[in-house]
Amino acid sequence: MTDNQLFRILLPLIRDGLRAEGVINVAIKQQYQPTQQGLSSSPMVLLHKIGDYRYGYPQRKSIWDQDAKAFIHMESVAIETTFQFNALVPQHPEQPELPTASDVLNLVAMILQSDASRHALRKHEIGIYRVRDLRQIYFVDDRDQFAASPSFDFTLTHSRTLTSRVPAVQTCALNPYRT
Repeated sequence: MTDNQLFRILLPLIRDGLRAEGVINVAIKQQYQPTQQGLSSSPMVLLHKIGDYRYGYPQRKSIWDQDAKAFIHMESVAIETTFQFNALVPQHPEQPELPTASDVLNLVAMILQSDASRHALRKHEIGIYRVRDLRQIYFVDDRDQFAASPSFDFTLTHSRTLTSRVPAVQTCALNPYRT
């Protein structure tokens, strides 16, 4: 499974989970876009990939394809891909009932670990290995105000596969000779 396939599965999964909980004004985006977008003033949850861990050794197998009269050779390796979610949710002192960035991100973590999400991921042959602790980080934003940018890491398990076709052997000649 490629990185873009994982993002296409994860982003709607979180978006739908937030909507089901009544959180509709939070944008879900991939962090570190290829073009500069600027910081939004509306609430957002950002996702980016940290890295891949190749687990174990590749599995190799060949299957005969009767229609193509060739072997389909597959090599698969188990991968643990770690991602990070961050949240930027502007706080307004005059509206203390609004959720904080930490509130939104804790909800995202709960959505990832929910039975519905695990079943949805499993349909794509993806497993969720672990959701780690939420870190609370503060920074000074572009308006010289303190803002929170909490984050947490989580790991998905999936596989990457190479597939090739190997034609069948048509003839085999045995030529014994003395050495």
